[in-house]
Amino acid sequence: MTGKAEVMVNNWGQVRKLIEGILGKVMGRAQVANLIDRTLQDSGTADPYRLSPAQVRKLAVSVIEHIPNVAKRRQLRTELDAQLEDF
Repeated sequence: MTGKAEVMVNNWGQVRKLIEGILGKVMGRAQVANLIDRTLQDSGTADPYRLSPAQVRKLAVSVIEHIPNVAKRRQLRTELDAQLEDF
């Protein structure tokens, strides 16, 4: 028997909007979109909707880690962690 693998669809769309909202506090909307797209490309992620929830969290954190200011990055990371707990 040959069966198809289960398709995993996560809440990437909601998480992306969450990241855009958080990063929108320190950079422009276009910059945020480009940063997320670059991070996806650098990580080799073809389809973020196929990632597990743990991988989505890791990807969200890696986007935040691009913020050069350590204090701002720490604050944004804390906010991201608090909001990701709701998902």
